[in-house]
Parts: sequence; structure tokens; C-alpha cells
Amino acid sequence: MDTTSAVHVVALPYPGRGHINPMMNLCKLLSSSDENLLITFVVTEEWLGFIGSAPTPPNIRLLSIPNVIPSELVRGADFQGSSRPCVRRWRNRLSGCWNGLSRM
Repeated sequence: MDTTSAVHVVALPYPGRGHINPMMNLCKLLSSSDENLLITFVVTEEWLGFIGSAPTPPNIRLLSIPNVIPSELVRGADFQGSSRPCVRRWRNRLSGCWNGLSRM
């Protein structure tokens, strides 16, 4: 893939069940439509562990950020309480991600 002429899309799904898989499916559809489309799929470290071994097209790359909400495996017990602090932590974690993407 010639990355000098590629369009770069950053996919940033909410790190929860029901959001990751549909967004990845959309990214796979987009990637199959144009080989010059580069997609960076941003997930938390926990989710990278869940999906990191699944095959992805060569123009989709995974990028992980530190976990920003409690584990997917336990947060259902107090979803509202566990997701409120997410927005602030999400913004803080993503600031470094954006800086890295701007250099690509």
C-alpha cells in the first residue's frame, strides 16, 4: 500500500461490548473498498487482548491506549458509576495518541 497517497481514518469506538465489533466490521468493509485507505483502529489495552489475534486486512492497524474504564468483565454491575469518569480519562489518554498519529 502506498501510504503517501493514502487516506487515513481513525476509528475510535467506545470500549464496550456492542461497540467494538460493529465498528471493526464497518472498518473491514471500508478497507475492502479502497486499498489506499489506511485505518487506525484505537482500542484499550484490554480490548486489544480480546481482538488483537483476530486477522485484519493489511490496511487496518490496531493502536492501543491504556484502559480508561473498569474491565469489560466486571463493569456491568455498576455501569453508570463506572462510565462517568470515563470521559475525563479518555480525553487524557487520547492526547498522546493524537500526537503520535500526527507524525504518521
